[in-house]
Amino acid sequence: PQYGLYICMVSLFLQTLILNTTMKNTITRHQKYKTLHRILTENPQAFEGKPEAMAMLASLGDCNDQLSQLISKLIRPVSTVYQPRQNLRINFIESLKTMNGACILIATRINNNTLKAIMKQYRVQISRVADYTLYEMAVHIAEELKPYSGQAEDIGLDTVKLTEFTRLTNDFLSILDDTGMALNTRRVGRSEIHSLLKACNQLIVNQVDHFVIMNGPAFPEMKLAYMSVRKPRRSRKSDPEIEANGDISGTVTNSITGVSIGNASITLLQHASVNETDIDGYYLFEELEEGTYTVGCFAHGYQVPEAVEVTIQNNESLVVDFNLIPVDPVLN
Repeated sequence: PQYGLYICMVSLFLQTLILNTTMKNTITRHQKYKTLHRILTENPQAFEGKPEAMAMLASLGDCNDQLSQLISKLIRPVSTVYQPRQNLRINFIESLKTMNGACILIATRINNNTLKAIMKQYRVQISRVADYTLYEMAVHIAEELKPYSGQAEDIGLDTVKLTEFTRLTNDFLSILDDTGMALNTRRVGRSEIHSLLKACNQLIVNQVDHFVIMNGPAFPEMKLAYMSVRKPRRSRKSDPEIEANGDISGTVTNSITGVSIGNASITLLQHASVNETDIDGYYLFEELEEGTYTVGCFAHGYQVPEAVEVTIQNNESLVVDFNLIPVDPVLN
């Protein structure tokens, strides 16, 4: 188990050194929007006497400012979230095994076969269950030891050790909750970035593009600079009047530890395309037309889950999450 935790920590460390494709694409889009905004602000004469156009430009600037703040938070290594839990988990599991062994010893000495069977089952499961289940095991073991404090003393398990085990159990629960909240904050941040990117894109498509084109004859240099960055893309296969603005996103996590899985491959069958999850286990497919899509997932060391079929309507944003089961829980 310690070796498995070591591998997990090394994996998390390596992932923090890499900006995954999803985050790179996010930053690229943000930089593009900032460049467009800068080009427009460098031509203030084009906005003179046009309050609606000025409000439009201000909205684009506000959107970019919010994106900058959110992206700066998510670039921070996710290992800073996981590391405290991983460090405490090592000590907690060792203590849990010790107390479990004490229960087995006492149950054997007093011929309590029911308790002995339960504790032996726990022994097998310790390396294979989720962290919150480990906490529940610890609480149960502590409760079972209370009536046998005398026997515990006789085998060298004094009240100081029992108190320390209870403290460690409570600390483990606290850090599980703290980690969960921190990860949720990152997920919310990703969702906000996603929404802001879409809002920014809609602002550009429905307002800024038209403004630049209308004012192009009077400000040709502004239009040329803007369009050289904008470069609108249209699919040859799709109707140019129909904007492909649906998307599918989600996260991939370890079903036992709850740790996000980076570099997992997410496939979109209908597009014959593959994305990889970032350090938070997040992925995103954008600019999808209405229709049915099959989302698949693969990560080395995990069982392959069933593909998920979803249907996008009216430029929807759909979420498809995957909780993967390790092939060998001990090493994950």
